[in-house]
Amino acid sequence: MTWYFNNEGVADGPYEDDAMAALLKQNRIKAQTLVWHVGGESWKEISMQAPTWWQPAAATPISVEAVPSPRPLTRGLVPKAPQAEAKPQASGGFLKRLFGLGGKK
Repeated sequence: MTWYFNNEGVADGPYEDDAMAALLKQNRIKAQTLVWHVGGESWKEISMQAPTWWQPAAATPISVEAVPSPRPLTRGLVPKAPQAEAKPQASGGFLKRLFGLGGKK
């Protein structure tokens, strides 16, 4: 049978059954890909058409060992500890320093 598939809005084809099977193996087409065959009424998803070359991949069971253990919780970014004791700030604040208020007389 001759097939066409929707390739980003463009009819890509014609392809025979064996070529469609190869496209499926290459993951170029998937279950939701719209296909049309000569003599078909309209474009339909591959899974709805179920052609002879359509063999959906069997689900792979996940073993418990294959699941990675969860990462330990972290606190995120932690600031570095100061290297030396901080010097006490001069009292008076920003405005006193800016306007020279409260300084030595």
